[in-house]
Amino acid sequence: DYLENAISGFDGNVDFLKNSLNNKKGVVGKYVNNKVLEYVVQDGEVLTGTFGANDKISIADGATVTLNNVTVNGVNRDDYNWAGITCLGDCEIVLAENSKNTVKGFYEDNPGIYVPVGNTLTISGTGSLDASSNGYGAGIGGGWGISCGSIVISGGTIVVRGGGFLAGGGGG
Repeated sequence: DYLENAISGFDGNVDFLKNSLNNKKGVVGKYVNNKVLEYVVQDGEVLTGTFGANDKISIADGATVTLNNVTVNGVNRDDYNWAGITCLGDCEIVLAENSKNTVKGFYEDNPGIYVPVGNTLTISGTGSLDASSNGYGAGIGGGWGISCGSIVISGGTIVVRGGGFLAGGGGG
C-alpha cells in the first residue's frame, strides 16, 4: 500500500511505524535490540500520546518540538537506564495550548528530562508539564551523580519533582 511504498527504505517494523503515524504523530521509531523502540523527535514535529516501558525518546540537536498531551510512564528497572526524554543537544520543548504533559524518568538514577552538560533546554508555550524522576534523579536536568546543562523556562506551567535528595531541577 501507499504507506509501505513511502517507507521502503525504513529498516524497522512497518506495523510499529503505522501505529506511530496514527497515534504518536511526528514520530518514527526503530527497534534497539529487538526490545526497545527508540524515537528521535526532529525539528517541527509534534509528540502526542502515551509512551511506556519500551520507549526511549530523544530530541534531536537544534530541534523545536511540541508536546501535546504526552505521557511518558518511566519504569524503574536497570535494563531501562535512561531518562523519560533526553536532549541530544540544544533544543526547545513547546507545550501546546491547554495540553497536560507528564514525563517520568525510567531507571531511578535518571531524570524525567535529561539536559546534558554544555546543552540548553528551553521550555515555552501555554500548556503544563509535570516532570519527575523515578527515584534519585531531578525532574529536569541531571540524575544521581549526573551533571546537567542549562534549563530556560519561558512559558507554561511547570512542576518538577526530584527524587531522593535531588532538587526538582538541576544536576546531581
